[in-house]
Amino acid sequence: MLTRIQQAFQKAFYPDKCLACSLLFHAGERFEPAFSYEEYFNGSPVKIIYQKEISALFCPICSGEFPSITPPFCLQCGKMFKSPVADSHFCGDCIQKNKPFQRIRSAGMYSGSLMKAIHQLKYSGKTQIAKPLGRVLFSSFLNYFHDVNIDLIIPVPLHASKLRSRGFNQVMLMLREWPALGAMSFSSFPIIDYQGKVVIRRKKTEPQTGLGREKRRSNIKGAFSVLQPESIHGKQVLLVDDVYTTGATTEECAQVLSNQGASNIHILTLARSD
Repeated sequence: MLTRIQQAFQKAFYPDKCLACSLLFHAGERFEPAFSYEEYFNGSPVKIIYQKEISALFCPICSGEFPSITPPFCLQCGKMFKSPVADSHFCGDCIQKNKPFQRIRSAGMYSGSLMKAIHQLKYSGKTQIAKPLGRVLFSSFLNYFHDVNIDLIIPVPLHASKLRSRGFNQVMLMLREWPALGAMSFSSFPIIDYQGKVVIRRKKTEPQTGLGREKRRSNIKGAFSVLQPESIHGKQVLLVDDVYTTGATTEECAQVLSNQGASNIHILTLARSD
């Protein structure tokens, strides 16, 4: 009873501040993993995980509706089809072109509250958002890659100058809790390249924002280099990024990994724009 009174007092006199608009609000209960790991991740859709996680950081207006990705979508590149009638299948582009990856999946669309959360993390330095977004990303990993024996997880690297100016790699921050979460369910969890020892971004490129598809591809060409080819040879690699826009960045990185001997490359992003 005393605990309940104390919690009620704190909520009444010490409201939370929305990380997006600074509005004072009363956050709901945090959705922390209980004793049952399966109930937390495997039993809840990504949308539910997101809404419960983000409700402690954003006010009800800013948290909004989660921009879900629903089938039918391309079995390879993950792009949603406009017609909801057909089953998921390969799109024409993936049928015609030899892509350097096996599967791309994303937690949600790059819009609404998910876009707002990513912007607050990347451009406003609200690093406390990384942990809940990392959990959303992890639930997507379980949903879409439970049938793949991933050997190595690689966050898409930033160029050294970008890392210095921003102060952090947002994808690495989102992946920080993954080993602890994975230990609850996996007998052996894949290695995560936190130190950037496998792949580096050696070329400083122009910002991709505002560039068309072809300019993005030419801009990112030759940007990545594999430092340890022996660590990826014959391995199943999961490449992780925050946003998939035209695919220029992740596909260039995937191509470099493929050229250096990775057996299969899969891609997971927090959001996609198309």
